[in-house]
Amino acid sequence: MIKTVFASGRLGEFGLGDGLPWDGHKYQSEDFKAFKEFTKGCIVVMGSKTFQSLPFKLPIRRNIVLGSKEVYAKNGDAPDQTFNLKALTENLPHVTYERWLRSISDWYKSDVVVIGGAELVVKTLAFCDEAMYTRYHQSYKADVYLPLLPKYIGSLVGYERFGEGKDFMDISYYKR
Repeated sequence: MIKTVFASGRLGEFGLGDGLPWDGHKYQSEDFKAFKEFTKGCIVVMGSKTFQSLPFKLPIRRNIVLGSKEVYAKNGDAPDQTFNLKALTENLPHVTYERWLRSISDWYKSDVVVIGGAELVVKTLAFCDEAMYTRYHQSYKADVYLPLLPKYIGSLVGYERFGEGKDFMDISYYKR
């Protein structure tokens, strides 16, 4: 199964420097708990910048980075694997991003969860089986924004809301 998990601010804010625009938000711990549960025991796939922004390699998960060079988390941890997907798909035209993710899932007999960056999340939304989307309903300073999301990312199967008024966050779960 292929899944993705992502969050944004009200205007699509996705990243700021090597962190999150909403760092320190009073409901961020709820988002982290949901992320941990959604990805636990899965293979997490991410871009180089996403891995470099992590304080450490995510425990209880196989960490796979898509990139062409060695990268490290902030504490010096290396990912479990690094793949140069661009070179792979150029040299083997029958290998698409979706096929590659599904083959990783089949090979390890585990769900694969794409956790970032923005470009990988948007690509994955086109075919993923499940998605978890956290939306912080405020505007934030950011240097990475999600483009308009596809209108159809599946059927809404779960929803949680934290907070009231203008300062709230919600988590939505989708399945195809």
